Amino acid sequence: MIFFRNLTITLILFFSLFIDSKALAQGSYEAGYIVNLQNDTLKGYIDNRKWDKNPLDIRFKTTLQSASVGYEINSLKAFGVANTHYVKATVSVDTSSTDISRLSYTPTPELKTETIFLLKLFDGAKGVFFYKDKNAREQFFIGNNGSYNLLIHKQYFITGRNNAKVIVENNEYADQLSAYLTNCPAVASEINKTTYTRSAIIKLFSNYYACTNEKFSAPDAANKVKLAFGVIAGASLTRFSASGKIPYFDLLNNAKSTNFAGGLTMDILLPGNNYRWSIVNELMYTSYTVAVHKTTYKSPDIYSDDNVRFGMSFIKLNNMLRVKFPINRASLFLNGGFANGVVISTVNNVKSISTFYSTTTTTDQLLAKQELVRKFESGFLFGLGAGFDRYTVQARGEISSSATDIGGESSTQKAYLLLTYKF
Repeated sequence: MIFFRNLTITLILFFSLFIDSKALAQGSYEAGYIVNLQNDTLKGYIDNRKWDKNPLDIRFKTTLQSASVGYEINSLKAFGVANTHYVKATVSVDTSSTDISRLSYTPTPELKTETIFLLKLFDGAKGVFFYKDKNAREQFFIGNNGSYNLLIHKQYFITGRNNAKVIVENNEYADQLSAYLTNCPAVASEINKTTYTRSAIIKLFSNYYACTNEKFSAPDAANKVKLAFGVIAGASLTRFSASGKIPYFDLLNNAKSTNFAGGLTMDILLPGNNYRWSIVNELMYTSYTVAVHKTTYKSPDIYSDDNVRFGMSFIKLNNMLRVKFPINRASLFLNGGFANGVVISTVNNVKSISTFYSTTTTTDQLLAKQELVRKFESGFLFGLGAGFDRYTVQARGEISSSATDIGGESSTQKAYLLLTYKF
């Protein structure tokens, strides 16, 4: 077990250094495009920072091997990378404070003209765009073709009873949306229920375009649950723990087994936070067989040899929650969850060879009665790993239930070293 643990740590560190060096060498450049001031569209690669706040500049390469060039907002009209599209616009933004302690007593927004990159949420006859400023304030704009209007929403104070400050909202954006989305009466009833949030605005426009059947593109709306399929394979090391309630079982205590493990995987990538969270589902084949040999010696002519073997093969369904920590194009991750396996075959026997002078007797019997051997195994999974492009490597532990229906009779602890390839 110590050797396996050291090997796992060594491989994880090696792989982490490898992917980090690759990531540092190539950066986080992904296929994209820029539109320059001459209205020319240039395809190449953009340093995708997966911006939480709308950027004011980017870096661009014509090829992955070429030197990068920086572009500030004044030198571009638009750019796009990894299913996100930004367009430059000179608009009025609300600079009113959103700090509760600093709210004003007027519903009128404090507008300032700025040139910014707007993120496209829906691009069509009725466009809607998103802006998150350096203070993390989110604002929405409607319009198209260079004309964009701020959807107005502001919190402010009014004086209530006993001169108490009461927070109210200017929800002018609801009237603006009602005047903007006029081609679908069914959507009109939804507008007053639509909050000034990204998810709510996306839902409203999704329903609008579903109602009108108008053509549109919605890069951000495509930011939904994704599925990723792959294959997984590696090695398992099983440590078997057993007590002596069943004859010979205690001989297997701390016995170990190294075996192949492999199968198929389907990850459910959850939207938000750049898909950092995912639900990992694996259908895997695993097995173990532990064995021990014992000689009982009375004299050179009287002795016995016992060969004890116990093992199981499974088809397992593993379900885990995973969180990853991006490092440019690479990532580290942690995951934990549950394993449930159906036993498809067992090894369960004791072969005894007794020698009494010139007489040798061989007996072959079940180690545990077949009705006591479970047909199902459950366990808890936990692990860590690293990923680069389509590959991940991980070290994983599993603590599983008893192999028999005699409580506390046995249990297994497994360690895995696994490599995954995503299609």
